[in-house]
Amino acid sequence: MRIGVRIIWLVLIATGCLLLFEWSLRASAQTAPATQAALPGAGKVVALDYFYNHQVDKDGKQFAYIWEDTGPLGYSQFGEIWKKAGATLAHMDHAPTRADLDRVSVYIIASPSNEQNAAGHKPNYIEQPAIDAIVQWVKDGGVLAIFANNSDACDLENLNKLTKQFGISFGKEQCDTVPKPGDTVVEYHGEQVAENPEEISYSGGPKHSEGFPNRPPFQNGNTSPICNIFHGQGRQFAG
Repeated sequence: MRIGVRIIWLVLIATGCLLLFEWSLRASAQTAPATQAALPGAGKVVALDYFYNHQVDKDGKQFAYIWEDTGPLGYSQFGEIWKKAGATLAHMDHAPTRADLDRVSVYIIASPSNEQNAAGHKPNYIEQPAIDAIVQWVKDGGVLAIFANNSDACDLENLNKLTKQFGISFGKEQCDTVPKPGDTVVEYHGEQVAENPEEISYSGGPKHSEGFPNRPPFQNGNTSPICNIFHGQGRQFAG
């Protein structure tokens, strides 16, 4: 994966946090009075998947898309965003059950490993029991965030079994991996997000299918690199 895809850290993640917290705040505001001093993530638990995404280095240490990884593929900076907002970080090292999900506010799946990059070349595929648990949890008010990679570095086939429950699928084609100077690469409700879009690249972006249930918050030409979907009382965010 190109380091340029770290736009997730700079745009997708930052804006995704705002979208997710916005929804969490709306839900919590119905049951508890807001205080001016309270942080938006206070009392929230953000769990990151360490099971479907499971890559190890030559020493057998897990890396890439985990809280502890401070390298270019790590989510340490992403974790700091959540912590500064008052949330508590957690992770799941197994397929989630409904009981697991009920203990968290946000569940994040980032680039599930495929045979090429999984530890021991033995990926943990997303299977139906977990899909059923996740979908019902979102419907009941949970917040699911999914960040996929290009098809060479991510198990899109099984990931799509989950995302199709929300009306979207990740396409194998890559979009705008080499933006041209002056292009408006990423927009948020019609407003350009990045001042220097030539520095931005992303790959394996999701495309809508089966009737897109909500307007995508980000658009790039005729594609939707980021999707924001309401499902029952909850929300799914995919990029």
